Amino acid sequence: MSGTIESRILERSIIRHVPAVFAGTGIGDDYMVIYGPQEERWSTSDSKAVSDMQGNDTYSGGACNNQMVLISGKGYNDIEPIGEMALVRAINNLATAGVFPESITIDIQASEELSEEVLRREMNSLTEICRKRKIRIAGGNTVRNSYMKEGCSFLITAFGYMSCDAYKVLSDRKGAKPGDKIILVGDTGAYGAACIIKENMERLAERFAPSYLRSAVGSDNPGDYEITVPANAMLEGGAVYIHDVSFGGIYRTLYEVSERCGLGVKVIHEHIPIKQSTIEICEYFNLNPYQLLGTGGVVGVCPAERIDLMKDALRKAGVDYSVAGELTEAREKVIVSDRNDMKRFLAPYK
Repeated sequence: MSGTIESRILERSIIRHVPAVFAGTGIGDDYMVIYGPQEERWSTSDSKAVSDMQGNDTYSGGACNNQMVLISGKGYNDIEPIGEMALVRAINNLATAGVFPESITIDIQASEELSEEVLRREMNSLTEICRKRKIRIAGGNTVRNSYMKEGCSFLITAFGYMSCDAYKVLSDRKGAKPGDKIILVGDTGAYGAACIIKENMERLAERFAPSYLRSAVGSDNPGDYEITVPANAMLEGGAVYIHDVSFGGIYRTLYEVSERCGLGVKVIHEHIPIKQSTIEICEYFNLNPYQLLGTGGVVGVCPAERIDLMKDALRKAGVDYSVAGELTEAREKVIVSDRNDMKRFLAPYK
Protein backbone atom coordinates (compact mmCIF):
# COMPACT_ATOMS: atom_id res chain seq x y z
CA MET A 1 0.00 0.00 0.00
CA SER A 2 1.16 3.56 -0.70
CA GLY A 3 1.64 5.82 2.29
CA THR A 4 1.68 9.55 2.89
CA ILE A 5 4.47 11.97 1.98
CA GLU A 6 7.41 12.19 4.39
CA SER A 7 6.92 14.54 7.36
CA ARG A 8 9.76 16.92 6.44
CA ILE A 9 8.54 17.35 2.86
CA LEU A 10 4.92 17.62 4.00
CA GLU A 11 5.75 20.42 6.42
CA ARG A 12 8.42 22.18 4.36
CA SER A 13 6.94 22.11 0.88
CA ILE A 14 3.18 21.66 1.35
CA ILE A 15 1.71 22.78 4.68
CA ARG A 16 3.97 25.81 5.00
CA HIS A 17 2.36 27.28 1.88
CA VAL A 18 -1.22 26.88 3.13
CA PRO A 19 -2.55 29.79 5.25
CA ALA A 20 -4.10 28.34 8.42
CA VAL A 21 -7.40 30.19 8.86
CA PHE A 22 -9.12 27.39 10.74
CA ALA A 23 -7.82 24.29 12.47
CA GLY A 24 -6.73 21.47 10.23
CA THR A 25 -3.77 22.60 8.15
CA GLY A 26 -0.91 21.47 10.36
CA ILE A 27 1.06 18.37 11.26
CA GLY A 28 -1.08 16.17 13.50
CA ASP A 29 -4.45 17.56 12.40
CA ASP A 30 -6.82 14.80 11.28
CA TYR A 31 -9.60 17.04 9.99
CA MET A 32 -10.15 20.45 8.46
CA VAL A 33 -12.57 23.06 9.77
CA ILE A 34 -14.47 24.51 6.82
CA TYR A 35 -17.04 26.80 8.45
CA GLY A 36 -16.11 27.88 11.94
CA PRO A 37 -18.12 29.68 14.61
CA GLN A 38 -20.69 32.10 13.17
CA GLU A 39 -19.95 30.49 9.78
CA GLU A 40 -17.05 32.89 9.16
CA ARG A 41 -15.91 32.21 5.59
CA TRP A 42 -12.49 33.59 4.72
CA SER A 43 -10.52 33.28 1.54
CA THR A 44 -6.74 33.60 1.44
CA SER A 45 -7.18 36.95 -0.31
CA ASP A 46 -9.42 38.34 2.44
CA SER A 47 -7.44 41.11 4.16
CA LYS A 48 -9.28 40.65 7.47
CA ALA A 49 -8.62 36.92 7.42
CA VAL A 50 -4.93 37.47 6.74
CA SER A 51 -4.79 40.03 9.55
CA ASP A 52 -6.52 37.63 11.95
CA MET A 53 -4.12 34.84 10.95
CA GLN A 54 -0.88 36.70 11.61
CA GLY A 55 0.85 35.27 14.64
CA ASN A 56 -1.87 32.64 15.17
CA ASP A 57 -1.91 28.96 14.30
CA THR A 58 -5.69 28.85 14.05
CA TYR A 59 -8.47 31.37 13.76
CA SER A 60 -10.28 31.58 17.08
CA GLY A 61 -13.61 32.73 15.68
CA GLY A 62 -16.17 34.91 17.41
CA ALA A 63 -18.95 34.19 19.86
CA CYS A 64 -19.92 30.60 19.27
CA ASN A 65 -23.41 30.42 20.77
CA ASN A 66 -25.04 27.12 19.74
CA GLN A 67 -23.96 27.07 16.12
CA MET A 68 -22.17 24.11 14.64
CA VAL A 69 -18.80 23.81 12.91
CA LEU A 70 -18.53 22.03 9.54
CA ILE A 71 -15.43 19.86 9.25
CA SER A 72 -14.04 17.33 6.80
CA GLY A 73 -11.65 14.39 6.93
CA LYS A 74 -10.12 12.15 4.29
CA GLY A 75 -9.55 8.43 3.93
CA TYR A 76 -7.38 6.67 1.37
CA ASN A 77 -6.98 3.01 0.43
CA ASP A 78 -5.62 0.99 -2.48
CA ILE A 79 -5.89 -2.64 -1.34
CA GLU A 80 -9.04 -4.70 -0.84
CA PRO A 81 -11.54 -3.95 0.58
CA ILE A 82 -10.66 -0.69 -1.14
CA GLY A 83 -13.76 1.49 -0.73
CA GLU A 84 -14.70 0.26 2.74
CA MET A 85 -11.28 0.90 4.29
CA ALA A 86 -11.07 4.34 2.68
CA LEU A 87 -14.41 5.10 4.33
CA VAL A 88 -13.17 3.79 7.68
CA ARG A 89 -10.14 6.10 7.53
CA ALA A 90 -12.35 9.08 6.70
CA ILE A 91 -14.69 8.17 9.58
CA ASN A 92 -11.67 7.87 11.90
CA ASN A 93 -10.41 11.32 11.00
CA LEU A 94 -13.78 12.86 11.85
CA ALA A 95 -14.02 10.74 15.00
CA THR A 96 -11.04 12.59 16.46
CA ALA A 97 -13.42 15.57 16.64
CA GLY A 98 -16.29 13.52 18.02
CA VAL A 99 -18.11 13.61 14.69
CA PHE A 100 -19.72 10.99 12.43
CA PRO A 101 -20.02 11.90 8.73
CA GLU A 102 -23.28 13.08 7.24
CA SER A 103 -22.02 12.96 3.65
CA ILE A 104 -19.01 11.91 1.60
CA THR A 105 -17.49 12.43 -1.82
CA ILE A 106 -15.62 9.61 -3.60
CA ASP A 107 -12.62 10.01 -5.90
CA ILE A 108 -11.56 6.87 -7.77
CA GLN A 109 -8.40 6.32 -9.78
CA ALA A 110 -8.36 3.10 -11.78
CA SER A 111 -5.72 1.51 -13.97
CA GLU A 112 -6.57 1.13 -17.63
CA GLU A 113 -6.74 -2.65 -17.26
CA LEU A 114 -9.05 -2.68 -14.24
CA SER A 115 -12.29 -4.52 -14.98
CA GLU A 116 -15.73 -3.04 -14.55
CA GLU A 117 -16.57 -5.96 -12.27
CA VAL A 118 -14.08 -4.78 -9.63
CA LEU A 119 -15.44 -1.24 -9.66
CA ARG A 120 -19.02 -2.51 -9.48
CA ARG A 121 -18.19 -4.77 -6.53
CA GLU A 122 -16.42 -2.03 -4.60
CA MET A 123 -19.16 0.53 -5.21
CA ASN A 124 -21.96 -1.92 -4.34
CA SER A 125 -20.27 -2.68 -1.05
CA LEU A 126 -19.56 0.97 -0.26
CA THR A 127 -23.02 2.26 -1.15
CA GLU A 128 -24.68 -0.47 0.91
CA ILE A 129 -22.67 0.55 3.98
CA CYS A 130 -23.53 4.20 3.41
CA ARG A 131 -27.22 3.33 3.07
CA LYS A 132 -27.24 1.40 6.34
CA ARG A 133 -25.35 4.12 8.20
CA LYS A 134 -27.31 6.99 6.64
CA ILE A 135 -24.28 8.58 5.00
CA ARG A 136 -25.15 10.54 1.87
CA ILE A 137 -22.89 10.21 -1.17
CA ALA A 138 -22.70 13.79 -2.40
CA GLY A 139 -20.53 13.35 -5.47
CA GLY A 140 -17.05 12.44 -6.60
CA ASN A 141 -14.73 11.91 -9.52
CA THR A 142 -13.46 8.91 -11.54
CA VAL A 143 -10.26 8.72 -13.56
CA ARG A 144 -8.53 6.08 -15.68
CA ASN A 145 -4.87 6.52 -14.76
CA SER A 146 -2.46 5.25 -17.40
CA TYR A 147 0.42 5.44 -14.90
CA MET A 148 -1.18 2.91 -12.55
CA LYS A 149 0.07 -0.59 -13.34
CA GLU A 150 -2.93 -2.34 -11.84
CA GLY A 151 -5.83 -2.03 -9.42
CA CYS A 152 -7.44 1.18 -8.23
CA SER A 153 -7.48 3.59 -5.30
CA PHE A 154 -10.31 5.30 -3.44
CA LEU A 155 -10.02 8.71 -1.78
CA ILE A 156 -13.04 9.57 0.34
CA THR A 157 -13.71 13.01 1.81
CA ALA A 158 -16.22 12.96 4.67
CA PHE A 159 -18.18 15.91 6.02
CA GLY A 160 -19.91 16.41 9.36
CA TYR A 161 -20.73 18.91 12.08
CA MET A 162 -19.08 19.29 15.49
CA SER A 163 -20.34 21.24 18.46
CA CYS A 164 -18.84 24.62 19.20
CA ASP A 165 -17.84 23.40 22.67
CA ALA A 166 -15.79 20.59 21.11
CA TYR A 167 -14.34 23.04 18.59
CA LYS A 168 -13.14 25.39 21.32
CA VAL A 169 -11.37 22.57 23.15
CA LEU A 170 -9.86 20.67 20.23
CA SER A 171 -8.76 23.66 18.14
CA ASP A 172 -6.83 25.24 21.03
CA ARG A 173 -3.17 24.51 20.31
CA LYS A 174 -2.30 25.74 23.78
CA GLY A 175 -4.84 23.44 25.44
CA ALA A 176 -2.25 20.76 26.22
CA LYS A 177 0.37 21.30 28.92
CA PRO A 178 3.37 19.49 30.43
CA GLY A 179 2.27 16.57 32.59
CA ASP A 180 -0.82 15.77 30.52
CA LYS A 181 -1.17 12.03 30.10
CA ILE A 182 -0.90 10.15 26.79
CA ILE A 183 -3.58 7.46 26.35
CA LEU A 184 -3.18 4.70 23.76
CA VAL A 185 -6.01 2.55 22.44
CA GLY A 186 -5.64 -0.34 19.98
CA ASP A 187 -2.94 -2.92 19.32
CA THR A 188 0.02 -1.30 17.61
CA GLY A 189 0.45 -2.29 13.96
CA ALA A 190 -2.29 -4.93 14.09
CA TYR A 191 -3.89 -3.86 10.81
CA GLY A 192 -0.54 -3.57 9.04
CA ALA A 193 0.43 -7.05 10.23
CA ALA A 194 -2.88 -8.42 8.95
CA CYS A 195 -2.21 -6.92 5.50
CA ILE A 196 1.28 -8.45 5.42
CA ILE A 197 -0.04 -11.89 6.37
CA LYS A 198 -2.78 -11.84 3.73
CA GLU A 199 -0.30 -10.91 1.01
CA ASN A 200 2.30 -13.49 2.11
CA MET A 201 0.20 -16.36 3.47
CA GLU A 202 1.97 -19.13 1.54
CA ARG A 203 5.44 -17.94 2.49
CA LEU A 204 4.53 -17.46 6.15
CA ALA A 205 2.86 -20.89 6.31
CA GLU A 206 6.34 -22.40 5.96
CA ARG A 207 7.26 -20.81 9.29
CA PHE A 208 4.02 -20.39 11.25
CA ALA A 209 1.02 -22.64 11.86
CA PRO A 210 -2.09 -21.75 9.78
CA SER A 211 -4.19 -21.38 12.96
CA TYR A 212 -1.62 -18.90 14.32
CA LEU A 213 -1.74 -16.85 11.13
CA ARG A 214 -5.56 -16.82 11.06
CA SER A 215 -5.59 -15.57 14.64
CA ALA A 216 -2.99 -12.90 13.86
CA VAL A 217 -5.04 -11.60 10.91
CA GLY A 218 -7.95 -10.89 13.23
CA SER A 219 -11.12 -9.34 11.90
CA ASP A 220 -11.93 -9.10 8.19
CA ASN A 221 -14.63 -6.50 8.92
CA PRO A 222 -13.34 -2.99 8.09
CA GLY A 223 -15.83 -1.52 10.57
CA ASP A 224 -13.91 -3.14 13.42
CA TYR A 225 -11.09 -0.70 12.73
CA GLU A 226 -13.22 2.37 13.37
CA ILE A 227 -12.27 4.51 16.36
CA THR A 228 -15.61 6.26 16.90
CA VAL A 229 -16.31 4.57 20.25
CA PRO A 230 -12.92 5.18 21.90
CA ALA A 231 -12.68 8.71 20.48
CA ASN A 232 -16.10 9.65 21.87
CA ALA A 233 -15.13 8.13 25.23
CA MET A 234 -11.93 10.18 25.23
CA LEU A 235 -13.89 13.36 24.59
CA GLU A 236 -16.27 12.46 27.41
CA GLY A 237 -13.25 11.88 29.64
CA GLY A 238 -11.87 15.34 28.96
CA ALA A 239 -9.31 14.84 26.18
CA VAL A 240 -7.81 18.06 24.85
CA TYR A 241 -6.44 16.43 21.70
CA ILE A 242 -7.07 13.18 19.81
CA HIS A 243 -5.10 11.72 16.89
CA ASP A 244 -5.78 8.49 15.02
CA VAL A 245 -2.97 6.08 14.11
CA SER A 246 -2.44 5.33 10.43
CA PHE A 247 0.51 5.36 8.03
CA GLY A 248 3.84 5.46 9.87
CA GLY A 249 2.41 3.68 12.91
CA ILE A 250 2.43 4.66 16.55
CA TYR A 251 5.90 6.24 16.35
CA ARG A 252 4.77 8.69 13.69
CA THR A 253 1.58 9.43 15.61
CA LEU A 254 3.47 10.21 18.83
CA TYR A 255 5.85 12.44 16.88
CA GLU A 256 2.90 14.35 15.43
CA VAL A 257 1.24 14.61 18.85
CA SER A 258 4.40 16.35 20.05
CA GLU A 259 4.49 18.69 17.05
CA ARG A 260 0.78 19.52 17.31
CA CYS A 261 0.91 20.24 21.06
CA GLY A 262 4.24 22.09 20.94
CA LEU A 263 5.63 19.90 23.72
CA GLY A 264 7.80 16.83 24.13
CA VAL A 265 6.55 13.30 24.65
CA LYS A 266 7.89 10.64 26.99
CA VAL A 267 6.35 7.19 26.51
CA ILE A 268 7.14 3.95 28.32
CA HIS A 269 7.98 1.25 25.77
CA GLU A 270 6.29 -1.51 27.79
CA HIS A 271 3.08 0.53 27.95
CA ILE A 272 2.58 0.50 24.18
CA PRO A 273 -0.02 -2.24 23.50
CA ILE A 274 1.10 -4.71 20.83
CA LYS A 275 0.36 -8.33 19.96
CA GLN A 276 3.18 -10.87 20.12
CA SER A 277 2.13 -12.07 16.68
CA THR A 278 2.71 -8.59 15.24
CA ILE A 279 6.23 -8.56 16.69
CA GLU A 280 7.02 -12.00 15.28
CA ILE A 281 5.67 -11.24 11.80
CA CYS A 282 7.71 -8.03 11.70
CA GLU A 283 10.84 -9.85 12.87
CA TYR A 284 10.39 -12.31 10.01
CA PHE A 285 10.33 -9.48 7.46
CA ASN A 286 12.82 -7.27 9.34
CA LEU A 287 10.26 -4.52 9.91
CA ASN A 288 9.71 -2.19 12.86
CA PRO A 289 6.25 -3.02 14.25
CA TYR A 290 5.98 0.41 15.85
CA GLN A 291 6.16 2.03 12.41
CA LEU A 292 3.61 -0.34 10.88
CA LEU A 293 0.27 0.82 9.46
CA GLY A 294 -1.90 1.30 12.54
CA THR A 295 -5.48 1.88 11.34
CA GLY A 296 -7.80 1.27 14.29
CA GLY A 297 -5.51 2.81 16.89
CA VAL A 298 -5.99 6.17 18.57
CA VAL A 299 -3.99 8.44 20.87
CA GLY A 300 -5.55 10.90 23.30
CA VAL A 301 -4.05 13.65 25.45
CA CYS A 302 -5.70 14.01 28.85
CA PRO A 303 -4.99 16.57 31.59
CA ALA A 304 -3.44 14.82 34.59
CA GLU A 305 -6.20 16.09 36.88
CA ARG A 306 -8.84 14.38 34.71
CA ILE A 307 -7.16 11.01 34.32
CA ASP A 308 -9.59 9.22 36.64
CA LEU A 309 -12.54 10.63 34.67
CA MET A 310 -10.85 9.48 31.46
CA LYS A 311 -10.34 5.95 32.77
CA ASP A 312 -13.98 5.74 33.87
CA ALA A 313 -15.23 6.92 30.47
CA LEU A 314 -13.10 4.38 28.61
CA ARG A 315 -14.08 1.52 30.92
CA LYS A 316 -17.78 2.36 30.58
CA ALA A 317 -17.39 2.28 26.80
CA GLY A 318 -15.72 -1.14 27.02
CA VAL A 319 -12.44 0.20 25.62
CA ASP A 320 -9.07 -1.29 26.54
CA TYR A 321 -6.45 1.43 27.01
CA SER A 322 -2.97 2.16 28.28
CA VAL A 323 -1.70 5.26 30.06
CA ALA A 324 1.57 5.14 28.17
CA GLY A 325 3.32 8.38 29.04
CA GLU A 326 3.01 12.13 29.26
CA LEU A 327 3.79 15.42 27.60
CA THR A 328 6.96 17.17 28.73
CA GLU A 329 8.21 20.73 28.75
CA ALA A 330 11.37 19.64 26.96
CA ARG A 331 10.76 19.19 23.25
CA GLU A 332 12.34 15.72 23.22
CA LYS A 333 10.28 12.94 21.70
CA VAL A 334 11.47 9.80 23.47
CA ILE A 335 10.50 6.20 24.12
CA VAL A 336 12.07 4.82 27.30
CA SER A 337 12.05 1.36 28.87
CA ASP A 338 11.25 0.42 32.46
CA ARG A 339 13.10 -2.88 32.08
CA ASN A 340 16.06 -2.06 29.88
CA ASP A 341 18.43 0.84 29.64
CA MET A 342 16.78 2.08 26.46
CA LYS A 343 16.03 5.58 25.23
CA ARG A 344 14.86 6.00 21.64
CA PHE A 345 14.35 9.41 20.06
CA LEU A 346 11.50 9.64 17.57
CA ALA A 347 12.32 11.03 14.13
CA PRO A 348 10.07 12.51 11.43
CA TYR A 349 8.24 10.01 9.24
CA LYS A 350 10.14 8.92 6.12
